[in-house]
Amino acid sequence: MEHKNQFKIVVIGLAAGLVSLLANNASAQTPVTGWGSESAAAGATITDTGNGNFTWAYSSGNSTARAALATPADFSQVGEVVELTGSVTITPQTFGNEQLRFGIFNNNGYGLGTLSGGAWSGATTAGWQGYLIEVGNPDGSGASTLQPRNSYISGDNWFNNGGSSTLTQSPYSFGGTSVANGTYAFTLTLDRLSATSVAVSYSFTETDGTGTFATSGSATDTGSENSDYSASATQIDAVGFFGNGNTGNMSFSNVEITQVPEPGTIALGVMGASALLFRRRK
Repeated sequence: MEHKNQFKIVVIGLAAGLVSLLANNASAQTPVTGWGSESAAAGATITDTGNGNFTWAYSSGNSTARAALATPADFSQVGEVVELTGSVTITPQTFGNEQLRFGIFNNNGYGLGTLSGGAWSGATTAGWQGYLIEVGNPDGSGASTLQPRNSYISGDNWFNNGGSSTLTQSPYSFGGTSVANGTYAFTLTLDRLSATSVAVSYSFTETDGTGTFATSGSATDTGSENSDYSASATQIDAVGFFGNGNTGNMSFSNVEITQVPEPGTIALGVMGASALLFRRRK
């Protein structure tokens, strides 16, 4: 009888530990590392400082920073969520319309390329799937745009809109000090609704108290206008930022990808632990 009680205690402990482990891992937040400039827009020196942080020292022309996820985030099951978060401090030369862009992507079998010496080469990004946010100009001359990539266009890149369609354009608000030097928090969230539809939302908000610039938006990509090109992507394996010739220097902090599994995965784990405990109690 004593051994039986001891065994029950062990089983209870294991079951409780499993439930706790499942709860703690319901979402996996991972810093994005391995940043470098894209060869097609290498107007800045990108320095990866680790743990989701990097600096962007502007030189001339268009510039980019891109990273490949060490482990792709699965996005194949209904209910799964993938979210990009972080913050950026900008010292722009001039703030122009949609000059700052950020997005998350799936290479779609075209390859991620090779990172060497802070620069990417060898990727065919024209065929990538994904979603790009173009931040609107706070002077009132434009609006923020949410765009899914919708086709392969030779010579196009993930940061261009030649291979994209517009899901939505969103207004913004700002007051007080005009947007110039500032720190901004950004988010881009994908929520799998079906095999060919994705709910997409984003935000870009000033957080340093010097201004109140804020823009956000949401839309559902049903794939109807782009043949399911991006809505059917089953994983996310790259993150990228773009700045045109007026963007200037930037410093990015805590750039992370959070993956939330479908609710059924967590529920099955909890049910399994409960079933094991119930069986041993009988």
